[in-house]
Amino acid sequence: MSDCNDCNTSADGNITSATDGNLTSATNGNITSATDGNLTSATDGSITSANNSNITSATNGNITIATDGNITSANNSNITSATDGNITSANNSNITSATNGNITSTTGGNITSANNSNITSATNGNITIATDGNIISANNSNITSATNGNITIATNGNITSANNSNITSATDRNITSANNSNITSATDGNITSANNSNITSATGGNITSANNSNITSATDGNITSANNSNITSATNGNITSTTDGNITSANNSNITSATNGNITIATDGNIISANNSNITSATNGNITIATNGNITSANNSNITSATDRNITSANNSNITSATDGNITSANNSNITSATDGNITSANNSNITSATNGIITSATDGNITSATDGNITSATDGNITSATNGNITSTNNSNITSATNGNITIATDGNITSANNSNITSATDGNITSANNSNITSATNGNITSANNSNITSATDGNITSANNSNITSATDGNITSANNSNITSATDGNITSANNNNNSSSTNQRKHYQRNRRQYHQRKQQQHHQRKQQQHHQRKQQQHHQRTQRQHHQLKQQQHHQRTQRQHHQRTQRQHHQRKQRQHHQRTQRQHHQRKQQQHHQRKQQQHHQRTQRQHHQRKQQQHHQRTQRQHHQRNQRHNH
Repeated sequence: MSDCNDCNTSADGNITSATDGNLTSATNGNITSATDGNLTSATDGSITSANNSNITSATNGNITIATDGNITSANNSNITSATDGNITSANNSNITSATNGNITSTTGGNITSANNSNITSATNGNITIATDGNIISANNSNITSATNGNITIATNGNITSANNSNITSATDRNITSANNSNITSATDGNITSANNSNITSATGGNITSANNSNITSATDGNITSANNSNITSATNGNITSTTDGNITSANNSNITSATNGNITIATDGNIISANNSNITSATNGNITIATNGNITSANNSNITSATDRNITSANNSNITSATDGNITSANNSNITSATDGNITSANNSNITSATNGIITSATDGNITSATDGNITSATDGNITSATNGNITSTNNSNITSATNGNITIATDGNITSANNSNITSATDGNITSANNSNITSATNGNITSANNSNITSATDGNITSANNSNITSATDGNITSANNSNITSATDGNITSANNNNNSSSTNQRKHYQRNRRQYHQRKQQQHHQRKQQQHHQRKQQQHHQRTQRQHHQLKQQQHHQRTQRQHHQRTQRQHHQRKQRQHHQRTQRQHHQRKQQQHHQRKQQQHHQRTQRQHHQRKQQQHHQRTQRQHHQRNQRHNH
């Protein structure tokens, strides 16, 4: 062993060459070459090459190349290459390459490449590449690539790529790609891609893609894609895609697509698409498509399509399509299609189609089609089709078709067809066909066909066919056919056929009566007629008063509606402008924050690179100085010896 200088002990071990090095103890171990290095103890271990390195203890471990590195304890470990790196404790571990990196403790872990990195504790964990990154604790974890990234705690988790990222705690967690991101706590969750994002807490949740996004809390929730979005709380909820959108609380909810939309609270609700929309509260409700629309409260409701639409309150309701329309209150109601229409109050009602129509109040009523028509009040009434017609009050009534017609009051009456007609009052009366006609009062009377006719008063009378006719008063009388005729008064009389005739008075008097009986009958008739005239006059006064009141009320309602429409339009314009301003401000803030983060990160990288270069240069100078001194001292010792 002529090449061995200062070879102290070799118990059953082989010590081959130690040039200017100190070999202390190799019990049952093989020490091949230690140039300018100090080898303290290698028990049952093999040390191949340790240039300019200090190796303290390698029990049952194999060290292949350790250049300019210090290895303190590597028991039962395999270390392939440690250049300019310090390894403190690597028990039962495999370390492939640690260039300019410091490894403190790796028990039972595999480290492939840790260049310019500091690894504190990696127990039973595998680290593939960690360049310029600091890993504090990675217990039972697999870390593939962490370039310029800091990982604090990763217990039982797999981290694939975390470049330029800060990960604080990832317990039982798989993180695939988190570049330029900050992840605070991810417990029992999987994060696939979170580039340029901030994730605070994701407990038991899966996050697939969250680019340029801020996610505060996602507990037991799945987030598929959240680009440029802010998500505050998603508990037990699934979020598929939210681009440039803000979601505050989505508990137990499924949100498919929310592009440029803000969702405040969606509890136990499913939202498929809410583009450019603001949704305040949707509890136990399903919203399919809400584009450019604002939905305030839709609890326990199903909304299929609300495009450019504002829905204020739709609790326990089903709304299929509401395009460019405003729905204020539709509680417990079904609305199929409301295009360019405004519905103020539709409680417990079914509305099929309201195109360009205004529906003020429909309580417990069914409205099938109201195209370009205004419906003020339909309480317990069914309206089938009202095209270009105005319907004021239809209490407990059924109206089938009223095209271009105005119906003022239809109480407990059925109106089948009243096209281009004006019907003022039809109380307890049935009107079958009254096209292009004016009907003033039909109390307790049935009008079968009165096309192009004017009927002033038909009290308790039945009019079968009065086409192109004028009928002034038919009290308690039946008129069978009066086409193209003028009938002034038919009291208690029956007119069978009066076509193209003028009848001023037709009273069927009974023949063969006794004189006193006839006089008694005439007197009763006169009293009855006077009473009827008096009642008719009182009723006309009352109707005039009611009509005046109603017209005043309608005018007030119309003015109020126009004012509320104008205010609503101004408010929506202002809200849209404010939302655009807020989104622009948030985007500008986010871009500014990201730019500041990037500049800060680049500055930190540059400082770290300069510091490591300086430290490396100083260490090289120090090692060279120590080696020169040691060589000089050894030469003097040999010379003296």
